[in-house]
Amino acid sequence: MDKKIVIKVENLVTKLKDKIIHNNLNLYIYENEILTLFGPSGEGKSLLLKIIVGLFPFSKGKVIVL
Repeated sequence: MDKKIVIKVENLVTKLKDKIIHNNLNLYIYENEILTLFGPSGEGKSLLLKIIVGLFPFSKGKVIVL
């Protein structure tokens, strides 16, 4: 059975001033999947979540939720 994609991030590019935070990021989150984002401070984890929920603009790419 194929799982349904509920969040799709494709070729995401995010810039803050002259710094590239995300460069062609691809992420697919499937229905009923549990996902953890972890890494060092300042690497763009919270920014990615803000982009997915529509609170922060991004430079290129697309984000589709449901």
